[in-house]
Amino acid sequence: FLFATGDCKKWLVTRKTSVMGWYANQKRRIESSSLSTRPTSARWYRRHRNKEDPWVSLTDHGVATRRHEIVYGEAATRWHTQNLIPHGGADVFIRKKILSYSWRRIRGTYSPGYARNANGKGSDSRVRTLAASMKACDANRNCHAVTCERGSVKRCTLRSSKSTKTSPSGEHTFIRLAEGGEGTYHKRAGVYSGGYAKKLGKRGLDRKVRTLAEATRACSRNRNCKAVTCRRGSNRYCTLRKSTTLRRSPSGEHTYIPFNGATTFSWQIGTGVYSPGYAKKRGGGHDSTVRSLKASRKACLANPRCKAVTCDKTSTKCTLRGSSHLRASP
Repeated sequence: FLFATGDCKKWLVTRKTSVMGWYANQKRRIESSSLSTRPTSARWYRRHRNKEDPWVSLTDHGVATRRHEIVYGEAATRWHTQNLIPHGGADVFIRKKILSYSWRRIRGTYSPGYARNANGKGSDSRVRTLAASMKACDANRNCHAVTCERGSVKRCTLRSSKSTKTSPSGEHTFIRLAEGGEGTYHKRAGVYSGGYAKKLGKRGLDRKVRTLAEATRACSRNRNCKAVTCRRGSNRYCTLRKSTTLRRSPSGEHTYIPFNGATTFSWQIGTGVYSPGYAKKRGGGHDSTVRSLKASRKACLANPRCKAVTCDKTSTKCTLRGSSHLRASP
C-alpha cells in the first residue's frame, strides 16, 4: 500500500501484511516514507471493535497525533485527521503486479554458481536477456542474482549466491533484494569498511559488538553508519562502520553494505505503467529527449530532478520523468 496526503508531502509505503491482522499499539514495518527512505517501524492500531481502525501513521501513534503525522483512519472519523484537510485529504494506492522486481546493479562483479532449477533438479545455465533473466529469477526461489557479460544485457544467467566477487572479465551483476528485516544489505566477502561509525546524537564512536541482525538494525537507524563489518566466518561479531570504501581484509572479514548507500544504485521495473511529466532540466525547461534505455538511466542518475524512466513497449525509446508516482498506461 501507498498512503499519501493529497499533495504527496506526507506518505509511506508498507506491505499488506503490516496493515492487516489485529494489533494495538504494536510496531508495524514501513518500507519507506517521506521521513526516511530506509525501512522503519511505527506503532499502529487495528482493533476488533474500533471502526476507525486501522490508524496508519509515519511515527508511533501517540507521537503522530501531536505532530500531525496520521495518514489514514477509517469510518469518516475526524479524530487526528484534521491535519489532512490542508494537504488535500488522503489517498491510498494498492499495488497489484506493477513493481514485480526490485534489483540492485553492481558493476565489475559476478555471483558465483548457477542457480538450481525451480524444481531443485540440476542447475539452470541457460543464457537469457536481462529482462527474461529477471523474470525467471523472480519465479525461482533458488535464484538470488543475475550476472551478465560485460557490456551486454542479452547474455545473462541466473545465479545462486547473494554475495559477489570481482569479475576479471568485467561482468556486471543484478542482485534481487531480500525482503524483511531492518533494511536490505549486500554481502561483500574478504573486505572491511574502515573506521567505526559515530554514535547517533552522542559523542564518540560506536565500537559495540553486535550480531548481524542487531548491527544492520542499528545501522539502518544511524545516518553515520555506511556499512557493517563482521569477523571471518561469523555473524555474531559485527560492528558499525563509517566508510563506503571497502578494502581487502587480511583477516578475511566480510562486510554488508546497505543498498541505498553511495556505492550502488537501483532500478525498480514496473510493467504497464508510466511516470507522468518530463523531468526538469538543470538550466530550466523540461527534458523530453528520446534516448535508449541505457542512455536514459545514465542521464537520470546525473539529473537530481529525474525520478523515473518511461519507455515504449520495445524499451528502445525512453524519456526522463519527474514523478515517482506511477499510473496505469493505456
